[in-house]
Amino acid sequence: MKKKTWANVVLAASAVLTAAAAPYKDISLLAEGCFHLGFAATVGGFADWFGVASLFGKPLGIGKRTDIIAKDRDKIIRLARDMITQELLTRQQIKALVVKNVPTDVLYRWILSHEAGVKNVLDAAALLSLDSLDKEKLWRFLSGKAVGAAADTDWAGQIALVLEEFRTGERSKPLIEALAREAKGFLEDECTQDEIRSIYLSAWKDYEQNGFLRGLLRSRMEDKTEEVTTLIRRELLKLADSLTEEGSPARAWIDEKCMEIIRALEDDKDVKRRVNNFITEKVVVLLAGKGKETAFRLWEENKEMAAMRLSEGALSLIKTGFADEKKRRAFDAFIVRLILPLLPKIHESIGNAVTDKLSTMDGRTMADLAKEAVSEDTAAIRLNGSLFGAILGLLFFLIPLVGGAL
Repeated sequence: MKKKTWANVVLAASAVLTAAAAPYKDISLLAEGCFHLGFAATVGGFADWFGVASLFGKPLGIGKRTDIIAKDRDKIIRLARDMITQELLTRQQIKALVVKNVPTDVLYRWILSHEAGVKNVLDAAALLSLDSLDKEKLWRFLSGKAVGAAADTDWAGQIALVLEEFRTGERSKPLIEALAREAKGFLEDECTQDEIRSIYLSAWKDYEQNGFLRGLLRSRMEDKTEEVTTLIRRELLKLADSLTEEGSPARAWIDEKCMEIIRALEDDKDVKRRVNNFITEKVVVLLAGKGKETAFRLWEENKEMAAMRLSEGALSLIKTGFADEKKRRAFDAFIVRLILPLLPKIHESIGNAVTDKLSTMDGRTMADLAKEAVSEDTAAIRLNGSLFGAILGLLFFLIPLVGGAL
C-alpha cells in the first residue's frame, strides 16, 4: 500500500475514533484516552495535510499564504539555477569528481569494450571531414606545391640513384631475374621461328647487295636458312638466360651501359639540365591537363579507404596513448586545467538552460509536477504528523493521571 493511502487511512481512522469516543469521554476513562489519542492524531494529520497542500494549491479554497510554489515560481527558478551552478558544480566538486572518476581510465576501458563502435564513429567522422574539404582549393594548393617541388628536384640525380641501386643493390637480383624471365618469355612466345627467319632473310638480302665477301659467303650459306634461324633463336634464348649470371657478357654490357648513363646524369651538366627540364615540363603538362581530372577521380575512388586508414590511425594513436599511465595522468591534469577556467561559462550555460527550461512552465504546472514528484514524501510527512499527534495526545492524557495517582 502506498504511503499516501496509509496517511489517508490513518487520518480517517483518527477522526472516526475521535467521533466515536467523544460522547463517552466523561464517563469512561478508556473512552477519554481514545478521544485524546484520536483527537491529537486528527489535528496533527490534518495540520500536516494542510501545510503540505499549501505548497501545491489552495486547500479548502483558502488563498492566503497558500499555493506557495505557483506564487513563488520566479523565486524557485532562481533558486534552482543557483543550486545547480553554485552548489553542485563548484571547483572543489569538479576536482573531486575527476580524482574519483579518472576520465582517461573510464574512457580507456569504454574504448576497449566498444572498439568496433568507436571505429565506426571515427570512420564516419573521417569520411565527413574528407567530404567537407574544398577539393578545388586543395588541388590549387597541392598542384602549386607539386610544380615548385618538381622544379626544385634533381630528377637526373634521382634517376642515377635508381640505376645505381639496379646495378648493385640487394633488390637488383630479383629485378634482373624478372627481366630475364620476361625476355625469355618474349623470345619463346612472341619472337617466333618465322619472325626470326624473316629478319634473317631481310638482313641477308641487304648483305648480298653491299656486303664484303658476299660471293664467298653465299656459297657457304645457301640452303641453310632453317639451320641458321634455329641457331639464332637458340643463341638469343641463351643470351636471355645469361642475364642472371654474374660476369656474363650480357650482364657486363648492361652494367657498362648503366655506368655510362649514371656518369652522364651525375657529371654532364647539359644532360642534367635537359633531363630535369624535360621531367619538370611533363609534370606541369600533366597537372595542367588530365592531372586534375585524374586526381579527383582517384580521390572519389579511394576516399572511403583513406577515411578508414585515417580512423585506424586515430584509434591506434588513442589506444597507444591511453595505454601509457603516465600519459593518462598528464591528460587528466590537462582536462582539469581546461575545465576550471571555463567553469564560469559552464555555470552560465547550465544556468541559462535551467532557466529556459523552467520558464516554459507556468506556476500551476510547476506546482503539479512538484506535487507528483514528492507525493510519497509528503504522504510520509502527513503520516508522521498523525502518529506523533497520537503519541502526544496520549502523553497529555496520561501525565495528569500519573501525577494525580502519585
